[in-house]
Amino acid sequence: MQQVNGKLVLVADDEAALRELTKSTLESHGYKVLLATDGNEAVTVFGQHSDEIDLVLTDMVMPVMDGIMTIQALREIKPDVKIIAISGYIDDARYVDLLGDVDAVMRKPFELHALMKTIDRILASPSEA
Repeated sequence: MQQVNGKLVLVADDEAALRELTKSTLESHGYKVLLATDGNEAVTVFGQHSDEIDLVLTDMVMPVMDGIMTIQALREIKPDVKIIAISGYIDDARYVDLLGDVDAVMRKPFELHALMKTIDRILASPSEA
C-alpha cells in the first residue's frame, strides 16, 4: 500500500450514510476528506480546493447535477483530476462513453476494501498532465 500522507479526497454522494461511511473509512486510512451532497456542491467545493484535491469519488445518480455533468465540470476546472465514478447503474448506455473519462468505475454496492485498493492504485499512478 502506498504512502497516503494526508492526500485529499472529495466524496460526492447524495446518500448521507454512504457519504459518511466512505469518509470515516478514508480517514481511518490516513486520507483527508471533503464532502458534497450533490454534483453542484462538488463542483463548488472542487473549485475552492482544486490545487489540493488528489482524487474525486462521485456518485453518478444525484439530484441537481448528475455524475456525468459533474465530471465534465470538474475536467473543465482541472483536466487531469483523478476521478472514480460510482453507480448501481453502470450498465446504463449513458455511462458507456464515460468509462474512458474516469480513472475507475465502481458498481454499488461495493466493498470498502475494494474501494481502498482502487484509490491506492489510482493515486500511485502518475498523472497524465
